[in-house]
Amino acid sequence: MNKNLNIVALEILEGCNLTCDFCVRNALNNLTNKVSLENFEKLLNMLSNFSQKPHIAFTGGEPFLQKDLLKILEMTVKYGFKFSITTNATIKNREVIDFCAKTQFFKHFIISIDSYNADVHNNIRGPKAFERTLSFIDYLRGKGIPFGINATISEVNYFDVDGTIKFAKEIGAKDISVATVKPNGRGAATLNPDQLDYIANQILNNKCLIDENFKVWAAEVTLFLYDMDTYRDDIMNGESGSCAFGRATLHIRANGDILGCTSCEDMVLGNVFATEDNNYLNKLWHNHQILNDIRSKQKLNGICGTCEFKEFCGGCRCRAYGITGDLFGDDNYCPIVIKNNKEYSLQ
Repeated sequence: MNKNLNIVALEILEGCNLTCDFCVRNALNNLTNKVSLENFEKLLNMLSNFSQKPHIAFTGGEPFLQKDLLKILEMTVKYGFKFSITTNATIKNREVIDFCAKTQFFKHFIISIDSYNADVHNNIRGPKAFERTLSFIDYLRGKGIPFGINATISEVNYFDVDGTIKFAKEIGAKDISVATVKPNGRGAATLNPDQLDYIANQILNNKCLIDENFKVWAAEVTLFLYDMDTYRDDIMNGESGSCAFGRATLHIRANGDILGCTSCEDMVLGNVFATEDNNYLNKLWHNHQILNDIRSKQKLNGICGTCEFKEFCGGCRCRAYGITGDLFGDDNYCPIVIKNNKEYSLQ
């Protein structure tokens, strides 16, 4: 299979100004790690050794809290890497935004909006978060800067998926990605099968909104399995997407820890800042046993291991690990698993 590292999601600092209910950790709880300029340049040199330069997706915490953010972006451009910034869009740093608007290496902002309903969104993220985010978006629109929406769906906002998708298009987003909360850390609350079915239907029903200027993404292929008759071809052709763990992305924490996915924080694959080997990350990406095992899908067991969609889906490995303790076990959000498990439980 293609083993290109397409995206490196870099947590440039741990801290955040919000306290989202679903966050994998409490970002206000003495989290002080951040990427220094020296370590960032070290990482850029490592990434330059890949045959194809990966896209750098800056994350946090909240990236706009990083005082060296502009210098980091300038270094990114100097080394020729394309980049994006994932943000809660509550801190409007015009200097950084204007820099992004002027460089061809910037792709887009990815903005977190969990509900079109201000009360629901603010209940998840904090007072006035919704209003500040819309102000940020207004500034982007005034500059003609592209942005997409990330919506994290849990038991407190699953009923708003339909309205949130429509809202994303109304405010000028280029796309919206809908992801269900992972059962890890502060996001340990889970969704039941009826809620998952409802979410899937709302996403699929809104595919009619898709045009050349707006896309609707289900962040996990399992949601398409709720309507297999309609979307079988999409799944088999790989058009519905699948878990990127080991396939296309790596996540690097502010302390240098390397993760296959940000939701698997206790499964550290290595550390980029603890080595002087400039080829370390390249070798890890191609040779680490866990990554290769996930890519091959031969170790998948249970229902996922025998599923007809195994090669195109594979389920969410972090969710399987978080719920069952088995990285290669069943993804209990999948309707096929639910149907075949009479004593289905997310606990």
